[in-house]
Amino acid sequence: KNKYALQQKLVVDLEVTEAKLTEVTQERDTLLATVQGLEDRVCVLEDKLKESEGRGVEDIVTEEERAVDRAGVYAGLSRAMLVSKIFELNDTMLET
Repeated sequence: KNKYALQQKLVVDLEVTEAKLTEVTQERDTLLATVQGLEDRVCVLEDKLKESEGRGVEDIVTEEERAVDRAGVYAGLSRAMLVSKIFELNDTMLET
């Protein structure tokens, strides 16, 4: 009887472990796909950076970026200034 109960417990443990393995494998596959997508995006951005080397800001700005910043107010800002401006605008939106 004890041997049979032990075998049943082992079978249940095996089923639980196999289910967990399937779950972890699916999670790994999802993460690998995400990593591949990010690596592809890095390659695209690196290529864009190589293309833009040596050119002025006016030459680098895309049509989509021009549509967002028609007046060119933000094109000349540094990253820190742009972040500061975003926070400033965000604060004014929250206050009103």
